[in-house]
Amino acid sequence: AERGEFTQRAFANGRLGLTEVEGLADLLAADTAAQRVQALAQMGGAAEKQFKAWRGMLQRALAHCEAVIDFGDDEEDVDADAVFEDLLPDVRLLACEVERHLRDGRRGELVREGTRVAIVGPPNAGKSTLLNLLARRDAAIVSNIPGTTRDVLEVQLDLGGVPVLAQDTAGLRRDKGRDESALGDHLACGAPGDQAVALVAAADRLERLDPVEAEGIRRAARAASKAQLVLFVADANRPADAAAALAQLLGPSTGSPGDGSTGEKAPQGGLDGG
Repeated sequence: AERGEFTQRAFANGRLGLTEVEGLADLLAADTAAQRVQALAQMGGAAEKQFKAWRGMLQRALAHCEAVIDFGDDEEDVDADAVFEDLLPDVRLLACEVERHLRDGRRGELVREGTRVAIVGPPNAGKSTLLNLLARRDAAIVSNIPGTTRDVLEVQLDLGGVPVLAQDTAGLRRDKGRDESALGDHLACGAPGDQAVALVAAADRLERLDPVEAEGIRRAARAASKAQLVLFVADANRPADAAAALAQLLGPSTGSPGDGSTGEKAPQGGLDGG
């Protein structure tokens, strides 16, 4: 027999419905316990029974409506208003059930396809350490040198039976070169002495970003914008770095690393402090 031939025959002969066949395919491809449980429920006909019930309600309402349209003018004992009033509660119930089904937060899709989690934050905040802890292996290089992680590092995880794609990203920080340009503008405009000293001190604490790290920061912002969950990791002893990283991550939708924006829209999944 060819691959899937018996399943195809069962579907063609009406022994399996389309959703049951999809459940079987999901079961064969399942990697986690949650995926197997969901696939078994669908393979057992849970979705098929629900859809058939909705189909029956629609067919009943359609049959009554067509009867009123076809014979309402010919039969004196047919009260169109009464028929429609009798159908209205069922139609409203059906609409509520379908709307509730569609508002499930894409739970089934997230279990089937996996949840994308982006780990973001300033440099040397512990992002790579957290990824290694979750992966239970040395998946990412850990160093006290800022900018060690340059690209998005992805690791497939099984967390509580749910497939998760964890992403370690480059640390978010500003570019000294851009801040020095802004500093020059402030001094040219005659900034007060104390303010000028503060600006110089702030610029000295920054470092120039090389093009590779700048691209890594852009990719980090892109990963955060596409993730279902954004996990923000920061060092409690360096609140200024955390604030700068947050400003960069949640800044305007256009720009480049170093001018306070990321070139990406703010993440949809929200932020969890770390």
